[in-house]
Amino acid sequence: MWLRIGLFGAFLSVAPAADLQNMGFIAGHWRGEAGGAQIEETWTAPEQGSMTGMYREMKGGKTTFYEFFTIEGSAEGPVLLINHFEPGLKGWEDKSKPAAFHIKNFLPEGEVVFESNDPANPLLMTWSRTSKNTMDVLLERKRDGQWVKQVYKYTRAK
Repeated sequence: MWLRIGLFGAFLSVAPAADLQNMGFIAGHWRGEAGGAQIEETWTAPEQGSMTGMYREMKGGKTTFYEFFTIEGSAEGPVLLINHFEPGLKGWEDKSKPAAFHIKNFLPEGEVVFESNDPANPLLMTWSRTSKNTMDVLLERKRDGQWVKQVYKYTRAK
């Protein structure tokens, strides 16, 4: 009986709990192109309970918008907080209510999926290290009842 339970238990793998220190695979300075725009994302290494980052999109010789974000430890695990800005730091969100995302899936080998906490705006964001010097960010949004996907492909900046 124990052998059966032991073998059955071996097939029920539980995904490891996400830990902020294991998200260091995102850290670095990344550049790419998406939809005819130049994109740039920079993340600090996890330290003392947080990681911070920024995203910048540029087109036609001008910056079109920014995102500033942090991943912070919480009692429920790491949480991603994002604020969006137009040039001139004109915010999209209420300054005291950034867009918040919790972890839906985590693979310590180099992938984390964050899910929006806003049921009115379903959104998934996946960071995946595809090699030592490349990373993909997949945005999945629900629009008109359909999931729309957009991939941002990055290469480590030199």
